[in-house]
Amino acid sequence: MGEKIADEFIHPKPPGHFLVMMQTAKALGLAEEEIFNQPMMPEFRGKLDFKRALLYEGTIAEWYASSCTEERTGHWAGQWFRALTAHYGLSEEEAVYFSTHHEADLVEHEQGVMGHGKFNRIVLQRLIEDGLAEERFTYGMEYCALASVHLHALLLNSCMNTPQGNE
Repeated sequence: MGEKIADEFIHPKPPGHFLVMMQTAKALGLAEEEIFNQPMMPEFRGKLDFKRALLYEGTIAEWYASSCTEERTGHWAGQWFRALTAHYGLSEEEAVYFSTHHEADLVEHEQGVMGHGKFNRIVLQRLIEDGLAEERFTYGMEYCALASVHLHALLLNSCMNTPQGNE
């Protein structure tokens, strides 16, 4: 778990995924001030707050069940990377946020770090097989996995339905 968290901050180089987000945001014409000084859309905040609450209050099985979406996110990021570089004129360096997430979520990378999707799946499988998959009443693994999917769909739909300038 420590290696996985560290990977978020050191891959592809420090400060990790934050760095590549800023590189791609700049390529898309977004200034740092716009990113840091604008409140998040409620749908984005909802997913982040749900995940944070699970990390602090949920069980380890509920957390990993909710994180099983990371493998799908890797495929989604790869599709965005291909679209942005093939059809929208971004260079590979400019679309690095998406290539980094594609790699981090799907393939073994630097120093043998397992792709996040596979890692999450293996941990959840072992928790279940070893009888350590504790669940809370009204939450549980299935609910947490499906809630994560639904919250991600909400945030993607909000991007499509929010008029530019009214974020």
